Amino acid sequence: MKENVNIKKPLVSIIMAAYNAENYIAEAISSVLEQTYQNWELIIVNDGSTDKTRQIINSFVCDDERILVIDQKNSGRPAIARNVGIRCMNGDFVVFLDADDTYEKNKISAQLQQFKTFPKLDIIFHDIGIMNECGVKAEKSYLESVDYMQKVAAYIQCVKDDVFLCNKQFYNFMSTTITSLSMCAVMVRREALFKQKVWFEEDFVIGEDIDLWFRLVKGKEVIFINQILSYYRQHDSSITQDDEKSLIGSIYSHTKNLERGRSVFSVEETEVYSERIAQNHMHLAHQYFEKFKMKESRRHLLMARVLSQNVQIVFPLIKSFVPKFIIHLYKKN
Repeated sequence: MKENVNIKKPLVSIIMAAYNAENYIAEAISSVLEQTYQNWELIIVNDGSTDKTRQIINSFVCDDERILVIDQKNSGRPAIARNVGIRCMNGDFVVFLDADDTYEKNKISAQLQQFKTFPKLDIIFHDIGIMNECGVKAEKSYLESVDYMQKVAAYIQCVKDDVFLCNKQFYNFMSTTITSLSMCAVMVRREALFKQKVWFEEDFVIGEDIDLWFRLVKGKEVIFINQILSYYRQHDSSITQDDEKSLIGSIYSHTKNLERGRSVFSVEETEVYSERIAQNHMHLAHQYFEKFKMKESRRHLLMARVLSQNVQIVFPLIKSFVPKFIIHLYKKN
C-alpha cells in the first residue's frame, strides 16, 4: 500500500538530469511514481534534449503536480544539470536518478527508515543492480561482482538485517579499494549537502559524483543497506561507456581526493591509492597509443611513473616514439 500524503512540502527531492532519453525516461519516471513512499518531488532538468524526451515528460506532468520540469540549453555535462535541480529542491533529503535508470518500489522508504533510526547520519547508500538497454538484469549486483562484503568487512558493523554502519575509516576504504557509492544509490541530508562549498563540480566531464561522495563521507559514519534498491542501465549511448572520458574523470577525481586525504591516509594507504591512480594513467596511455596520440600517451606514462615506481613504462615509452607508419605495418601483420 502506498502512503496517502497530504503535505505540501515534500520530504524527499528526486533530481533527474535528462538528455535525449526518449528510450528510457518513461520507465525511470514510472519507477518514481510507484514508490511506496509518496511525499516527494521529482525535479527533471531537461538538458536541451532534441528527441521526444520533453513530450514524454509532458505526458507525466499533466497527471502529477509533484513533477517539476526545468528546460535549459544543452550544457554537455550532467553536473551542471544536477546542480540546477539542487538549487530548486524543497526536500529535507535528496536522491538522484538518471533518466535511463530505475528505482525499486521501496527505495525511498528503505533509506528514510534508516535516517529515522540513525538521525545523526548525513548519507546512506545501497547496492545497485545492473541491466542492459532492454532491461535484462544481470545475475550479480554491482557490489556482489566485486566481492564487496568480503573486502569491506573491516570497515562495517552489522546493526540489523542487511544494514551496516560504516566507520570513519570507510573513507579510506573508498579511496584505496572500492568507491562503493553510485549516483542512484545515495540519499543525502539536505543540510549536509548545502554545507558543501560546491555540489557537483562542473569542470568534470565524468566523475563529479565520486568527488562529491568523497567529500560527504570523509570523517563521517555512513549507513550501507545491502540490498538492490535501484538499477543502473548499461547501454552504448551512455557517457560512462566512453572509456577515455571515464578514465579521465576517474583520474581527475581520485587525484584530487589523494591530496584531500593525505592527512588521514597511512603511508601504506597512500602508496596503494597512488598505485591505483597510476594504473588508470597506464590504461589511458594505452588508449591514446591505440589512437596514435603519442604525445598524450607519453604524458600519462610519465604521470603514472611519478605516482608509482612499480609501473613499467620503459617499453611503452619507447613504442610511443616509433613512427606511425611502422606501427600500422606491424598491426597489419
